[in-house]
Amino acid sequence: MRKNRVTFRQFWELSEVYTAPLNLFIILLGSSAAVYLKLGELNWTLVLFSFIMITFHIATNIFNNWMDFRNAQDAYYKSEVNIIGRDQLQIQSVKRLFWIWMVLSFVLGAYLVWVTSWWIALIGVFGFYLGLFYSYGKYPINSLPIA
Repeated sequence: MRKNRVTFRQFWELSEVYTAPLNLFIILLGSSAAVYLKLGELNWTLVLFSFIMITFHIATNIFNNWMDFRNAQDAYYKSEVNIIGRDQLQIQSVKRLFWIWMVLSFVLGAYLVWVTSWWIALIGVFGFYLGLFYSYGKYPINSLPIA
């Protein structure tokens, strides 16, 4: 029987949120350099961008686990290794989590575009495309020889 609700432990593993500090470190390093060059002025758009990047990172990790589960050829991987099969999570619950984090990152991104420039939207669309097609499609990026 598949479970309706996703526990915090399952969310932790499904979203691989523990990998987000690396993204945060890169952003903080760049932000620190920008603050140094601006002589101590904190740019709140950088803080917002950091939050958008983390929320999108969580969304794409959930999506990646979902696609790995859906496309798995190996029964052992599907039932014992992937968090969705191992903990018998409902696909609807996983989809709902994905869409919550995806919409959150999109709404925050739209606000960032509103307070900055529409050029940020082009960069954001490209980033969303890469993030989602990393694990989706007939030939996802993570299954190509370049990945």
